[in-house]
Amino acid sequence: MRRVLCLLSLAVAAAALAPATASAQSAVTCPATFQVLHNDRIGALQLPAGAYQITATGLSCAEASRRFTQFLNDWDGNLPSPWRVVAARSQFVRGTTGTNFTVRRVTTPATAGACPGTFAIFEPVTAAGLRIGLGHWALSVAGGLSCTTAFQVFAQTADTNLVPAGWTVDPATTTFRRGGQSFTATNQGNAPSGIGRSTGTRCTATFRVQNNDRIGSLRLPRGNYLITLLPGAGLTCPIASDLFAAFLRHPDGKLPRPWRLNAQTATFTRGAGSSIGFQVEPARNAR
Repeated sequence: MRRVLCLLSLAVAAAALAPATASAQSAVTCPATFQVLHNDRIGALQLPAGAYQITATGLSCAEASRRFTQFLNDWDGNLPSPWRVVAARSQFVRGTTGTNFTVRRVTTPATAGACPGTFAIFEPVTAAGLRIGLGHWALSVAGGLSCTTAFQVFAQTADTNLVPAGWTVDPATTTFRRGGQSFTATNQGNAPSGIGRSTGTRCTATFRVQNNDRIGSLRLPRGNYLITLLPGAGLTCPIASDLFAAFLRHPDGKLPRPWRLNAQTATFTRGAGSSIGFQVEPARNAR
């Protein structure tokens, strides 16, 4: 069962999905970096917040980036078969096929300049008069702001339709400011596919229910589950995954307020009549 974390504690910003591919025997260092926004772990592999370089063997950079996103939801290290994590090498291995990818934390600009990687937006967002459209968004920081913080602020804005407290944004230049620190976001185009902001969509990663379980009258047989976010803004896939884990600790169905469960549709909503929530279903039933 997954740990329970504070809201927005596992938001992840996606790196640009480069079209580079790797043969079964050759390793390719992906040109884009992947942003981990908060200190995290996958089993024994510790992943401090920051930018990561991915080196892929036997799979494309896009697939490796998608898998890394998925595995960040598996904090206990129990990855979907036949994948396993080798913490000593910061490596993820698929069975005995030779297919694998490694991740390595790299230094990001801390004072000024363009940040490595981009953040993928699937659905248009409007916050404080700023419209964040589809595409890969590149960030450039100034005033001593780290790229990790910039990605965190941008991700939170995209996921909640709200600019975080203490920050202002100039819609004309897409520049976020807090005191003397700032960053500017620029849309690089190329509508993304696979990972990124996912409000209102089916999450790409599955959630593993380890044992036959229940939440109130909702029966949850052991297995993998798909999570689909409702159209209301305010949730990301990692947050919904953590909430699902938390709700599994309430077999009596008495969820923390204001959450409610419709067992007939396996839907969790944040209050009566709310459009903020998510639905779960066994992966084998997906259409």
